[in-house]
Amino acid sequence: MQIKQLVLVIILILSLIGFLMPSIFAAEVKTDGLGARDVSIEATNSIRVDNPGILQTNPFYFVKEWGRGIYRVFTFNPISKLQYDFQVVTDKAAELKRLEEIGVADKINLRAAVLNYSDSLKPLGARLRSADIKAADILDDLISKTSKQEQLLEELKSRHSDLKSDIDTAKSYLDQILEVAFEKLDGAR
Repeated sequence: MQIKQLVLVIILILSLIGFLMPSIFAAEVKTDGLGARDVSIEATNSIRVDNPGILQTNPFYFVKEWGRGIYRVFTFNPISKLQYDFQVVTDKAAELKRLEEIGVADKINLRAAVLNYSDSLKPLGARLRSADIKAADILDDLISKTSKQEQLLEELKSRHSDLKSDIDTAKSYLDQILEVAFEKLDGAR
């Protein structure tokens, strides 16, 4: 019985090290404002995705989600958690765009990606409501990038009418986030 527990602990430690090592040895990660790495949503029809990494269609996507969860657990500053949640939302928008670019064979995976993106907006909205943000530049960046993500969703809705209700749900979460961000921005100035 003790050997099984020891083996389980060793596997857990090695897995944790394996998840954290790539981020430790990353050559260069560019961050701006809210920490959107390797992703920039620039205009209505252009989203540059350098490499969103593992996409939702990959059977090992759960590892990416675990890594995000572990990172979130070990982030203690509320503003840093807000920034990380926004980074995750931005990354998921990039994953969504990349899935569309590569032409996912079935609409089920694209719908799952939209729902995954929508689910990631909920914790961001909750953190934004509870955070005491006094830095207007963080809010400006959040508003700017969130507006561009709304444009991305509009483009997706125009090309995929069967996903209209799912995209509208995500847009309603984005609208709520924008509303709270504008309120906080008024209070910060």
